[in-house]
Amino acid sequence: MTLGIAEALGVRPEKVFINPLDTSTCPWDVGTHASRGAFMACSTAILAANKLRDKIFELAEELFPQEVEKNLEKFRKKNPGYKPPDFDFVKAAKRERFDLKDGLIFIKDAPRDPWLSLDLGRLLRAIHFRTQGQMLTAEVFYDPPNELQDLSKGFGNISSTYAFGTQGAEVEVDTETGEVKILRMIAAHDVGKVLNPPAIKGQIYGALAQGIGYALYEELQSHGGKILNPNFRDYKIPTVQEMNFPVDLEFIETNDSFGPFGAKGVAEPGLVPTAPAIANAIYDAVGIRVRDLPITPEKILAELKKRRASKK
Repeated sequence: MTLGIAEALGVRPEKVFINPLDTSTCPWDVGTHASRGAFMACSTAILAANKLRDKIFELAEELFPQEVEKNLEKFRKKNPGYKPPDFDFVKAAKRERFDLKDGLIFIKDAPRDPWLSLDLGRLLRAIHFRTQGQMLTAEVFYDPPNELQDLSKGFGNISSTYAFGTQGAEVEVDTETGEVKILRMIAAHDVGKVLNPPAIKGQIYGALAQGIGYALYEELQSHGGKILNPNFRDYKIPTVQEMNFPVDLEFIETNDSFGPFGAKGVAEPGLVPTAPAIANAIYDAVGIRVRDLPITPEKILAELKKRRASKK
């Protein structure tokens, strides 16, 4: 989100601060379910950033030449004999000719002399600290192009884009104990454009860990309305020991026409294929299907026993 706002607005990421909000202080939103956090939030942020850029460039028509003139005076004092380029920055100061990158506002086709660009903070202070000054804000509500479901027909298309992914697992199964050891995993996902490489890698690594827990370990047990395993001593999740195997990640970059900077959401897709991949690997290793999760050693041994009995 921070990188998306910084890129769209034209500032450095460290200049972006996201305020935590809740439903009592912000307008209604459908939510970030269905792996749509990056898709919705970044798309909205881009629209808001573009709206804010338009306001900045509109006000810069008046104030940019004044501030640049001050820059030129200071530059001449430090560089006696300097001859400025033959460029009419007053005439060129039109909103459609401005650009904003890395926190600097400048005229696109202007010479690259340092005094011909302004720090955004300085321009914003000039906008604010004057008679009838302004604080610039932008507000946007984004509703993606979709087709609401017709419940009478059982059809709808409530998403603008869809993520795709596939995973593979190599396992070793101990037929004496039923223990499953994962030797290697591969995850390949169509994510649109990668927005943040370290973040998306962390997302998929974490999703794999969660999927492995879902496949092999995690089982909430209850009796008479009481949870029997309410802590991580009894409710088993993968630890570093269980995750001690190589993981190959492959991100297939496409350019999604609806996504922010061409990106798609990739939250749940990293988790969805994991358990099926492990279940198929177990079948490939020992020829048995366990059709309810988690696939515990007891269930594996029971299926192996059934298979041996059926062959007698």
